[in-house]
Amino acid sequence: MTDTATPITRSERITNLDTVRGIATLGILVMNAVSFGLPQPAYFNLDYAGSDTALDWIVGVLGEVFVDQKTMAMFSMLFGAGIVVFADRAAAKGRRANWLSLWRNTLLLVIGLVHAAFWFGDVLMLYAICSPVLLLLRTRSARTLFIAGGSCLALSALTMAAIQGEIEAGDLGDYWVDENTAMDEDVGFAFIVDLGMRALGAMLIGVGLFRADIIQGRRQPSSIGVSPHGRSGSACRSRSWVSRSTSPMTGVLMSPSSAPYRTSSPPCPWRSATSR
Repeated sequence: MTDTATPITRSERITNLDTVRGIATLGILVMNAVSFGLPQPAYFNLDYAGSDTALDWIVGVLGEVFVDQKTMAMFSMLFGAGIVVFADRAAAKGRRANWLSLWRNTLLLVIGLVHAAFWFGDVLMLYAICSPVLLLLRTRSARTLFIAGGSCLALSALTMAAIQGEIEAGDLGDYWVDENTAMDEDVGFAFIVDLGMRALGAMLIGVGLFRADIIQGRRQPSSIGVSPHGRSGSACRSRSWVSRSTSPMTGVLMSPSSAPYRTSSPPCPWRSATSR
């Protein structure tokens, strides 16, 4: 067995991840364009600048409702799944997956630090800091990952709800009211906790979706009881049409020449019960 790192082949790519990641990146670009073109508070406070006409308000509101934080959450989920895909493939090749992943994310942290020196909106540092938690939990079941991710998101919401009543407008500084005034330190710390918990929660949910074979498009979301590598606890399959076999370690589709096709599956007890 060789330890030489080589690019994955085209057939090994999980195209669903690539497609959704591309859509999320375009959405993030739309919101970052606001940050690039207007003062910092205008990103969060539409009334601060750049909303001079009705069309400005329509575009701003649509961005807040349909794009802002939504595509960021999508990107975070896929980034979390990507970290685990990399580790799984390294493990399948007999390499030290966790150490290799930690080294990779250390380099990401360095890149993020350089990026943050030029722009306040860097998120690479945050992903790099969250990566050890994902590596620690990467072999857990999808259900456990969903619970962990949901708990992080709940903690984020509870943190902000707890401090919201204590925040005065002047404390928000360059976040909301004045681009030349720094945000209050306590408020800034709460926002960092909020951002960190939201990012970690979304990344853990992304890993759970990967383990459940949902991101890859091979499992219906209604079937969640799975083992660490996306295998159901029973022989039940949620669909019975023709599908290609997958690698239990990496979750990557195997080519027809290297894996047989499945054309049927045992009946699902839960489906029989609900269909009566």
